[in-house]
Amino acid sequence: MASEKIMQAVADKLFCQRVAFVAMQVAARSTGEPPETPNYANRVAYANMVFRGDERALLLAVHVVSASSDIGAALEAGSEVTDEQLAIALEAIWDTRATAFGSVNNELIRSYQAINEAKHQVAGLHEAVEATRMAIDAVTKKVT
Repeated sequence: MASEKIMQAVADKLFCQRVAFVAMQVAARSTGEPPETPNYANRVAYANMVFRGDERALLLAVHVVSASSDIGAALEAGSEVTDEQLAIALEAIWDTRATAFGSVNNELIRSYQAINEAKHQVAGLHEAVEATRMAIDAVTKKVT
């Protein structure tokens, strides 16, 4: 169970802002990774979520602290947590969060792509119907 010291530190607005700030840096690095990076699409989708401000700083801070015994120990001792420690913890949980949140974005992207494909198919059918109508009109004019 997390101690009262840890919970107070995690709920501190400045600490949450620091975590969010470092998350922006990690997000920027993630978007610069080569596409061959494992879980690349989710990592970039999650980075975009962070860039848009859609991540909850408090929940992210809680995850960072719960994932890093070094940070937990520093907070318990009343010591300062460095940005480097935050970055290491964020890097460690990035794939987990990317899979949890980025995959939702990927599902939305796939849905959007399917809708666009359907629009193109409908447009193609409309063009075929119009071409058939014009052909029928041309034949009808010749017959009459």
